[in-house]
Amino acid sequence: EAVNKHDLQRGLPKPKWNEAPGPAGSTPAAAAAAAPAPAGSAAAAADDAAAAAEPDVQPGSEAWNAALTKLLSRAGFSGKDADIKWRVILASGDRVGPFSCDQVTEWLLRGAAPKGINKQQAGQAAASPGALQLCGILAADYNAQRLPGLKFFKPLSQLVPAVAAGLAYEAVNKHDLQRGLPKPKWNEAPGPAGSTPAAAAAAAAPPAGAQPGAKGGQQQGGKAG
Repeated sequence: EAVNKHDLQRGLPKPKWNEAPGPAGSTPAAAAAAAPAPAGSAAAAADDAAAAAEPDVQPGSEAWNAALTKLLSRAGFSGKDADIKWRVILASGDRVGPFSCDQVTEWLLRGAAPKGINKQQAGQAAASPGALQLCGILAADYNAQRLPGLKFFKPLSQLVPAVAAGLAYEAVNKHDLQRGLPKPKWNEAPGPAGSTPAAAAAAAAPPAGAQPGAKGGQQQGGKAG
């Protein structure tokens, strides 16, 4: 910004004249939003609780083994208390199975691969178990002529942490196979505690004592009535 006659008459430049602009989003509002929640606040307490509740679910860890054990047992299923047959996509892209829960447990937790898995495939699975993609099908609905498509498979790197977070695995049934697509949000990890619509509405409520119709606090939408 060049000097003009008014600057010359005043004898001083304007405040912050020709200074470098701040980084993008460095407005006071943005700075306030970026600041961490004050210690002791409800938001900070919620963040601390979430961090403490989230286990370190890495292959080989206690949390991983516990969640994988649950996934492969009846305790980890939702819906029918029935047997499940597992199909697996290996790192090579080969699809193998069906395997029982006991067979997959012996393989992934004890290293005893079932028939149909060669040494090379077993070694790859042991080196990167999270890359294995699994699909559980109700044994009563298993049909070798109508196998589940790729959309029904999920990698263990997603499934095991989801089970650790509280997911109960929902096996594929004959209706899913006929439809050819899983249900929306099928076997996705549950949201954080309190993330229901009711909880979200409660969080958006005005502070106690606030008057919705008071000056400066009237809600949008015009006058009631």
